[in-house]
Amino acid sequence: MKIIDIYEATVRLSELLDQNQPFIIVKEGKLVAQVLPYSQKKSQRIGFMPINIPQDFDNMHQDEILALFDEKDK
Repeated sequence: MKIIDIYEATVRLSELLDQNQPFIIVKEGKLVAQVLPYSQKKSQRIGFMPINIPQDFDNMHQDEILALFDEKDK
């Protein structure tokens, strides 16, 4: 992975991003940032398992869950 001084990164940022390669920015010899290409993968990682989270996750089976609570109140 490339290691780039902060001044060089500032001057060449657009060029570095166009290369679509990760790089590390250093300032006064200390690592300050790691820049990674953005990925638009559809699955998210939780721990070590890649899973697909549906877009309607927050509302999944909402009717069935509410029905269970309604039955409990009777």
